[in-house]
Amino acid sequence: MKKIILLLILILFAGCSTSEVVKDNELAKQIIMPTATVEIQKREFVPSVLEVSVGTKVTWINKDSFGHTVNFRSATGFTQNNGIVPIGKSYSVVFNKAGSFEYIDAALAFVGVIIVT
Repeated sequence: MKKIILLLILILFAGCSTSEVVKDNELAKQIIMPTATVEIQKREFVPSVLEVSVGTKVTWINKDSFGHTVNFRSATGFTQNNGIVPIGKSYSVVFNKAGSFEYIDAALAFVGVIIVT
């Protein structure tokens, strides 16, 4: 009887692979990671000021009628130029350190701030 139980356990573990564990771990990170959204609409960022915790993934969604940029100002210590976010598309950044991060739409000069605590 012990041999049968041992054999059944081996068969069950044989079906598990390392790639499944990795996939499950990546899914867990996605579930656990806090997220926030900024909409780009009517030539402004909504909300224009957003407070999030360290490790939050912020996604900008372009709901306007033309493309926009999300460019971080170098004075904040965080420089990133995403290029143009097309209509209906999005752009995301994970904020891994505390601080105040100003960003701007380069074409129309409207601004926003992400405050990371």
